Amino acid sequence: MKVLKKMKQQNNDATHFKILLIKLSSLGDIIHVFPALTELLKHHPEAEVTWVVDQPFAEVPLWHPAVKKVIVAPLRDLKKQGWGLKAFSTLKNLITAIRAEQYDFVIDAQGLFKSAMLARLAKGYRVGFGRGCLRENVWWLYQHWVFIPFKEHAIKRVKALFSEVGKYVSMPEIQYGLEKWTPVKNKVILFAHGTTWASKHYPDPLWKKLAECVTAAGYEVWLAHTNAHELKRAEWLKVNDQVKVLPKMSLNQIKAALLKVSGVIAVDTGLAHISAALSIPCVTLYGPTDPSKIGTMGEHQKQLQAVFECAPCGNRQCTHADALKTIRPPCFKTLPPSEVWKALQELLS
Repeated sequence: MKVLKKMKQQNNDATHFKILLIKLSSLGDIIHVFPALTELLKHHPEAEVTWVVDQPFAEVPLWHPAVKKVIVAPLRDLKKQGWGLKAFSTLKNLITAIRAEQYDFVIDAQGLFKSAMLARLAKGYRVGFGRGCLRENVWWLYQHWVFIPFKEHAIKRVKALFSEVGKYVSMPEIQYGLEKWTPVKNKVILFAHGTTWASKHYPDPLWKKLAECVTAAGYEVWLAHTNAHELKRAEWLKVNDQVKVLPKMSLNQIKAALLKVSGVIAVDTGLAHISAALSIPCVTLYGPTDPSKIGTMGEHQKQLQAVFECAPCGNRQCTHADALKTIRPPCFKTLPPSEVWKALQELLS
């Protein structure tokens, strides 16, 4: 009760409702925070959010109107730099930036040791997920805990954190707070084929057949890429002149390109969640991961879950015996290209 009274007192006293949000990665997880920010602004228009995020995603938080400032946490650079003088200087600058202001609340929406430690360094009342609701046992680093189990969708979990801080009842509606896609005249389907887990990749031969289905229906196919491996796959998928490999783009440029397409077909990757946030018709393919926990949510979204003996397994690498004999990962055999294209056509209609 003392903790709740203290939180209420801070809410009442704050002329500007200042929040330090720590959500470092990944791209999809960052997009999952946007509905919570939209709901926060609805109840607290004066709210100002400073977001601590990992370097590769520094562009994304400022897409939302609640975010006034971004603090870049170059954690990947620190890992590469080791324990030398340069790493010490980088870490010192990060800590200085985090401690530069006094916040009403510090919200750790990541729930990992590294994010909880950054929250501990900040000046403000620390809020995070409670014991048993985290992958890493860091609940004791917070001053207030919100108990919402892993079985709930990630968007709902983050909304619960913000509603506890803002003292309002979170509603089921999902509003990302971004501009919305409107139907376009050009017939273009973007393939979001790149993802970090090897097990989440839709097999290349199935992508090629899917490209043939889409172009046969009179559509262009755009292939995005973020690294050399994805570029190599995109070049291999050029089954005809209607398949275009996009240049390497920033996340701001990718967002702009997405608003020009008719629809998206994606694996479980960040671009699928950006599509959901923009309300672009999108079919997302799930093999090892569970869409009920981390899947795309919003208007014009369709999730296709592989129906297989071990799916969803949650493994980064496929360990099924058939993985070395047939299509890898074999669970995606249950999502043939014809079914995937049919699902997107239903959304487009």
